[in-house]
Amino acid sequence: LRSFRMVRLYRILFINANMRLLVETLKFSASSFVHVFFILFLLFFTYAVVGMAVFGRVKQDARIRGGVSPYVNFERFDMAMLTLLRISTLDEWDSVMWSCAIEAPDCDPNIGECGNKVSSILFFISFVVLGNWIGINFFTAVLMDSFSNAEKEERFAIQQEDVIRFQQLWKEYADDDDENVMPIGNLLRFVLKLDAPLGPNLEGESPSFKMALKLVSSLNIKAHGNFVRQQVVFDSLIRHFYGVNLP
Repeated sequence: LRSFRMVRLYRILFINANMRLLVETLKFSASSFVHVFFILFLLFFTYAVVGMAVFGRVKQDARIRGGVSPYVNFERFDMAMLTLLRISTLDEWDSVMWSCAIEAPDCDPNIGECGNKVSSILFFISFVVLGNWIGINFFTAVLMDSFSNAEKEERFAIQQEDVIRFQQLWKEYADDDDENVMPIGNLLRFVLKLDAPLGPNLEGESPSFKMALKLVSSLNIKAHGNFVRQQVVFDSLIRHFYGVNLP
């Protein structure tokens, strides 16, 4: 049970924004990876069956290091899948290819232990190309797309640190007697100092007095005398950010 304490490290992933973005990327890509794995399985299954039919009885050639052996062959489906898995990692795949290309007089064609040079070259090169294209490019494409979606969600969502930053900055401009209210004269300077996404620099630009004034004017914040309330200002900024009317 003590080993489950390692799960506590999972909390560390959400401390840093960049690490949290990577975790969100993996969460977004999980469903897509299932489809990619299914395509890879179909590719492996097809080539394993073809390999068993064409190279299932190929003679083991001890002269070629890393070639066909009791542990690398197409005699059974499970061994064919393991062989293809090794080839997909490019681990001496050319040795297996030349072993499957063995021809007479190095083998006996009467008992079917010979291979075919043309078939072997086409089989292995096509598998390496397709396997790497699907395995690398598909996975990269899925990760890039998921990272883009996670980045958009991270960028266009109010995070806890944004709320904390809002509260800390509010205390600097709040009334001395009551921290829940702020003199209306400080509102413009407060908004000017406020960072994105609640602040005026929504497009990544440096905030200016004109941008802050435009934002304050669009909020329609209700003042109570010469003061504005913290909750009212926060709700107005949230409503402006998401572009919806909050209850």
